[in-house]
Amino acid sequence: TNPDFDAALILGGAGITPLTRLEYALELQEQGKLCAPTLIMVGGERPVNEGEIARAKSGELARTDTDFDLSDKSVTTEFDLMRETAAAKLGIADDEWEYFTGDDATVPHGEGFQTEYRIARAYKDGQQILVTSAPMLDEDRYYPDGNKRTRANTIDSLLMIGETMGMGDGNPMRACVVTNAAFVRFQDADAKQALSAHNVDIATVGLTRAHSGLAEWPASEKYPDGAPAYSI
Repeated sequence: TNPDFDAALILGGAGITPLTRLEYALELQEQGKLCAPTLIMVGGERPVNEGEIARAKSGELARTDTDFDLSDKSVTTEFDLMRETAAAKLGIADDEWEYFTGDDATVPHGEGFQTEYRIARAYKDGQQILVTSAPMLDEDRYYPDGNKRTRANTIDSLLMIGETMGMGDGNPMRACVVTNAAFVRFQDADAKQALSAHNVDIATVGLTRAHSGLAEWPASEKYPDGAPAYSI
């Protein structure tokens, strides 16, 4: 009902997912349903292999006319995938990106937790484009089985964005989270959990596979390499 936001957050994913989510956000912008001066591609350090890039370049690109051939790009992590997705779709040249890196002292060191962060920033058509990779800021750094998490998750990423955007300085802000329809409920809860202390009003939207021109997958289907289809 109110299209004006301070930021649009495109949550990360595998394969073609970042592109279809970004396209959905841009579609909402073109329709006047989403207006935000900052667009954030929420990535991470999850490794991306050649098989995933191959799937991203496959016939699943039914909806988009974007040249999404990343074979000659340096894509080894989800952060890289999110950056190159934004570059391909928005026409951002390599020399237009600024990079910022650091180490977060609040995350316990020497215990195997991810402490470093990365940010890439560019500007396109008056809009600030950010790509993020967060340290493990969430104090819950263990899986339910008791094993340590090895990488930042969505909550960590949202906490970092809250700090990076200056949220929590006393001024109310609005953020629109963009994901897939199947994930809207729990990722909306994640966003509200992470950003509630920062006085951020959250709206979460998601697109169906049908909206992307993709066939629905049965939950039991898997790719030949063993990756579950529903995670892509």
